[in-house]
Amino acid sequence: MLIFSFFCVYYNFLNNSSLQTHTQTPYHETEKPTPHPQEPTITQSPQKQKPTQTPHPQEPTITQSPQKQKPTQTPHLGHLRKVDLEVIVDEKLSTLPIVNNRINAKFMTRYWDQDILKDQIEVCNVGGEKYQLNMSMHHQDSDAHIQAYYDSDIVDRYVRWLDTPNVPKVLLNPESFAKSRCAKHHKCVSRFNWVVSTAIGDDAVWPYFSPLAIKSNFFNKPLSDFQKIVMNPKLEFRKEDKREYESNSSNTEPYQPALASWFASNCDFLYSNRKFYIQEMMNHMKIDSYGPCLNTRHLKDDDRTKLNEKIKTITKYKFYLSFENSYCRGYITEKPYQCLQNNVVPVLMVHPDNLKLMPRGSYIYVGHYKSPKELAEYLIKLENDDKEYQKYFAWRNDPAILQEWYDNSMAVFGDTSIKCKIVELYIKWIKEGAWTLPKSYPLKNACLHADFFDSVSTPSFLDENKIKE
Repeated sequence: MLIFSFFCVYYNFLNNSSLQTHTQTPYHETEKPTPHPQEPTITQSPQKQKPTQTPHPQEPTITQSPQKQKPTQTPHLGHLRKVDLEVIVDEKLSTLPIVNNRINAKFMTRYWDQDILKDQIEVCNVGGEKYQLNMSMHHQDSDAHIQAYYDSDIVDRYVRWLDTPNVPKVLLNPESFAKSRCAKHHKCVSRFNWVVSTAIGDDAVWPYFSPLAIKSNFFNKPLSDFQKIVMNPKLEFRKEDKREYESNSSNTEPYQPALASWFASNCDFLYSNRKFYIQEMMNHMKIDSYGPCLNTRHLKDDDRTKLNEKIKTITKYKFYLSFENSYCRGYITEKPYQCLQNNVVPVLMVHPDNLKLMPRGSYIYVGHYKSPKELAEYLIKLENDDKEYQKYFAWRNDPAILQEWYDNSMAVFGDTSIKCKIVELYIKWIKEGAWTLPKSYPLKNACLHADFFDSVSTPSFLDENKIKE
């Protein structure tokens, strides 16, 4: 009897071991990541439980079985984890109370190595009620209503991701969408609930030029004397420039004035072929290029970072080549507006949708010309015809065009600051019930290819490596 009992126990032990071995299938056999190299996804079985996290406050980790294989991830995604791909369940969240209409936004990253530790306070009017936004890196995690991250810091600086479903995360991207390190990648941007960027289509658009400045700088301020205000300063500069040129005995060629100027420090051609376009234009007209890109001239104090010096220099030329480093909807920097304020005609290389953010008749658009040569020839034509050149300033005296410009800019940018736009998003969410926020997704077709504006000098390899949205 004792022997029979021993065999029964042994038989049950073998069956249990076999069953256990069969049910513990290795991770890589049941949850293979998709073969897409850029955005690997993870399929989950119905019985799979949410992975647990260690309580370490700096870098959450996920416990894995020894056999579990970690799916490959692209370097720019930083500390991304599978847990962030969990399906969101719609439910009301327990949010931090707003006391005395004060909202705390905590900076989770630093922008461009600049220490934004200074407490930034701004009063915002939302729905007729005033709120005070306090933005700082000093807030305790438990005291933050909002967490703010800068897109440019996602890779270069250590990013501390917090598992705080009750606190909305906002991604700030004041640069081009094409150069985004997070906003254009699904695995990264899906961490965030709101995106504030320069791209039209995001939750709020980051402007380089406030629509309110249109009214203050141009409304009821007509251009009274074209010759005195626009032409005379340029002619005076040419006289001084000619004297300086001819005083240098090493200059043997006759003096030739430059018709346009260009300031650029970013010579990268991954998202824009502007460098090669301008290089071809230089074969047909004289352009003064300040900076490392196709440099032909230096500022006298050799400090291109001084805004006033740059603007004073731009004002001396008839045209300024406002060629952006990428062609994305909504991305148009401050230089075209500086041209308008200082009586210079901007030559624009931008996404065509951005033209509505400029007053009609104030600019020359690269896309209207078949080649750099054709554009250069047109600028030379305007150089020799003051009446035609003067037409590019008619908008200054046209209230209808000014109003249209203001309305278009307001429709895209609004009249509130970036900080107040964040407050608006938060208050709207609270008043709607503070339901679980959806994840953000990358914009589609936000940017054009680098070689959208063809140049005969563009390297052939750009055709093989077109930038995709």
